[in-house]
Amino acid sequence: SGDAGTYQCVVSNASGTVKSRKATVKVLVYTVSYDANGGKGEPPQDINKYAKGDKIEVQGKYGLSKDGHEFDGWKASTDGRDYDPGDNKYIMTNKSVTFTAKWKKKIKNWNVTYTSDDPDFPINKTIEVNDNEEIRLIDIPYSAEELYEKGKYCNGWYNKKEGNSIVWGPGNKFTITQHVTFVADIQPND
Repeated sequence: SGDAGTYQCVVSNASGTVKSRKATVKVLVYTVSYDANGGKGEPPQDINKYAKGDKIEVQGKYGLSKDGHEFDGWKASTDGRDYDPGDNKYIMTNKSVTFTAKWKKKIKNWNVTYTSDDPDFPINKTIEVNDNEEIRLIDIPYSAEELYEKGKYCNGWYNKKEGNSIVWGPGNKFTITQHVTFVADIQPND
């Protein structure tokens, strides 16, 4: 490593007598930069200068963030390969390199909860689903006979946010875009 520029190299003996022709030596140095690629915050800075063949330690994300995304490492401009923070596998080529932040979209997960307001027939089941995932309502975990023995029956499920005016049966499909609770609509036999 060193300062870029053109230098003359002259070889002389101990008494100062020139023993060679003047030769021009060009020292090339390269830089490393980081691009946030749409992220918020300051990307890392590397003020060092590198020569071809130097090993480079790839920096961390240092507070970079991007709404709805997770940091997924860096992509080098020179070889197009992906590098993780702390990697020291990048070898400086014959040009400067920019490491561009890679971002992957966060997948939102939603909870689908099944419950019951009836103390005789407790239900407490939660499953986690991806955003926009289609689900089918589960079967009521009690048989019609079990309900009948206690003088009750079940119409299906209602969505707690929408109230109990709409009841759906097991197998009905829903696309999940938020947390949702389905309550078993257990009623007394009259």
